[in-house]
Amino acid sequence: MTCLSHLRFIALILCLGISLFAQQQPPTFASLPVFPAYVDDGNTSCTSTHLQAASSTNSGETAYVVNTAATVIAECRSNASNWIQVNTGSGGGNLIIDVGGSSQGSQPALNFISGTGIIQSCANNSGASRVDCTPALDTSYALGRALDQAGTDHSMIATSGGAGVSFAASGSPTLANYTQNQTFSFIPSDSTCAANATLNIDSLGPIALKKYVAGSLVNVVAGDCAQNVPILLRAYGSPVSAFVFTPDGAADPRAITLTAGSPGGAALTTSSVSQVLTVPFKCTVTGYNLDLGPGDSGGVTVSFWKVANGTSIPTSSNSISHSGLSLSSGTSTGFVAVTAAYPTSDFTTLTVNYRDKLVMAVTAVSGSPTTVTGMLECPPQ
Repeated sequence: MTCLSHLRFIALILCLGISLFAQQQPPTFASLPVFPAYVDDGNTSCTSTHLQAASSTNSGETAYVVNTAATVIAECRSNASNWIQVNTGSGGGNLIIDVGGSSQGSQPALNFISGTGIIQSCANNSGASRVDCTPALDTSYALGRALDQAGTDHSMIATSGGAGVSFAASGSPTLANYTQNQTFSFIPSDSTCAANATLNIDSLGPIALKKYVAGSLVNVVAGDCAQNVPILLRAYGSPVSAFVFTPDGAADPRAITLTAGSPGGAALTTSSVSQVLTVPFKCTVTGYNLDLGPGDSGGVTVSFWKVANGTSIPTSSNSISHSGLSLSSGTSTGFVAVTAAYPTSDFTTLTVNYRDKLVMAVTAVSGSPTTVTGMLECPPQ
């Protein structure tokens, strides 16, 4: 063989080698880093069946699926549990979406949709070669901390046309219906509550305002709520039949205290009277107590006078005492319970109405006491 023949033979061998080498290169992934390539058996899916020499337990591991012609069919990436196809040899491919490890589908695009309580927004970040998506709270459905602090959802600022009977309020957002255990911050903005007051929210219907007293729900009375002073309401019943005041009205005794004379001053006489007291609530007298002043001795009898709210103060003609209450020994009667009006007790009536005016008058004296204080226990109705 001549030298020329030898050269021709060597050139032929080199050409065949270059041709075979070129056929083994993945034509569509030549620019990617070199990862292991595994021969597919005819199926293009990224499964351990087709990636027998690779492990899917290493999160982020990448491998190629190639055919027998050494052409890349798919690019696969591990999520530590499964192989996921992230590209195909033609440059396309689907994204496989799992929720809780369960496949939901495989499509070329993933679409984010805003849902109830969530606003979804995305922006193309070309500088970072990615799309940035940011979820946000939809406060028209979901309660944020700032809105919760503001109390807007529960605030019911109500008006009654100045009468205090039929209150109406609008919720924000509009209340859809009354349901048991709802709570509201109720503000009577134009009047104190009158007896048997109601509240109507967003025209859903008037609901009675009530309070819990001595084991029973009872209607509110005049003065139970004050103008512009918030009070917590709880929806009672299913369907709702009452808005109940909080705190409850049970165990809320209030005292009406009147004093005649001055400790250490001049001795009491039958002309001695107390200050005029306007009572800011409606109540029923359940007992009384009479006390002399410090250092006093002797005895005293008193009567109570009462008139309705108006331009006059009570006089003896307005007495609600039959014979008067007496302290005849010691310096205090101690608490004396009252269960009914005269003749069971000395009181001709036990009812004190909202803003009634009261006076205590001395009608008999023994010794030289300088002061007498009368306390009427009168729980609100």
